[in-house]
Amino acid sequence: NFFEPFFDKLVQGTYVKIAIDDNVDGERVYRFCQVSHVCNVERSYPFAGEKTKKGVMLVYGKSKRTSTLAALSNHRLQEREFDLWRLYLESLKMTVPTKEMAIKQYNAIKEMPSRHKYTDEQVTVMVNRKRASGKSQVSLGVEIVRLERDVAAAKTANNFDKSIELEARLAQMQHANEQRLAVKTEDVVRINEINKRNREINMKRDMDASASNRAQMDNMSAAQKLQYVRASASRRMYLSKDKIDVNLAEGKLVKLPDGRIMTVNKLVEVEALPDDIIPDNKKNSKEEDVLVKMERKRKAQELAVVETRVNSELKKRPVVSDEVKKTRRGISMKDYFNRVKERTAAEDGA
Repeated sequence: NFFEPFFDKLVQGTYVKIAIDDNVDGERVYRFCQVSHVCNVERSYPFAGEKTKKGVMLVYGKSKRTSTLAALSNHRLQEREFDLWRLYLESLKMTVPTKEMAIKQYNAIKEMPSRHKYTDEQVTVMVNRKRASGKSQVSLGVEIVRLERDVAAAKTANNFDKSIELEARLAQMQHANEQRLAVKTEDVVRINEINKRNREINMKRDMDASASNRAQMDNMSAAQKLQYVRASASRRMYLSKDKIDVNLAEGKLVKLPDGRIMTVNKLVEVEALPDDIIPDNKKNSKEEDVLVKMERKRKAQELAVVETRVNSELKKRPVVSDEVKKTRRGISMKDYFNRVKERTAAEDGA
C-alpha cells in the first residue's frame, strides 16, 4: 500500500504503535498512537526499497511528534498497551474511540482500493516505483491496465507497430492472469473436497457414537438410565408422568398451546420419562440399587485404606512405658528460676 497513490489518505486516522524505550526489564516499551496525517521528515531514509522523506505525525493524548515509517512497529497490539493508552486519554478527559468507530474506520480502509479510480499518470508512477524498488513484482492487474492505456495511445497516434507489440505483451499478461485464476480455482476445489471428506468423517463418528450410546443404555438398569438422561439433559427437565400431572394441577408447571410443558418462568422444558426408565419401587423394594452398592463399596475401601495408614503411623511412634515415665524427674518452677538467676549473675560478673 505504500506505493498506492492514496497512501496519504489511507493512513490518516489509523492507529500504530512505536517504541519509546529500548529496554525496560528486558522488554521494549511501546506507545499506542494515532496517525494525524502524513508529513515530511528532515532526512531521507530507506523504506520499502526506496529512499523517502515521507513520515507521519503521531498523536498521543494532547502531544504530537513526527516519526518515520520505518520506526513504526509491525507487532500486534498488547492489551496492556491499549489499557495504558485508554487510561491516559481518560485522565485527560478525552474521548476514547468506540468499537463502532473502529469498525467504520476499518471498512473505509478496506474499501478504499476498490473505490479509487486510477489515472494514467498514477499507474505509470506506481509501476515505475515498484520496478525501481525491486521489493515486489508489479501486480498483473496494474500491468494490464497500463498496457491497455498504452495500446489505446499508440492506436490514437497511428503507431501500429508499437500497438502490435503492446497488444502481444497485453495478451501474455492476460494469459498469465487467467492461469493464476485457474490455479486459485483448483485450490478452492481441492479445499472443498477436503472439507467434504472431513464432514463425512465427522458424520460417521457421530453416528458411531450415537450407536454406542444406545448400546450402552440397553445394558443399563432403570436407575442408571434415569441418571444418564438427567445428566445429559440441557435446559430440559425429565419427570415421571404422574409427577407432571401433579405439578400441572398445583400450577408449578404450565402447558403451552403447542403441547409443550414448561416451568412457570418458561425457561426449562419438561418431558415425561419413558416407562422403561422409571424404576419399579414396589418390585425392587428389597433390593439395593447397583449404583448404591458401588458407592458403598467404594467408601468402604477408602475407609479401609485410611485405617491401615493410621495404624501404620501409630506403630512407628515410640512407646514409653509407665515405669519409665515414673523414673523421669522433671524440673520444678523454683529450680527453673534459680537457674535463671545464676545465669544472669554470671553474665553480669563477666
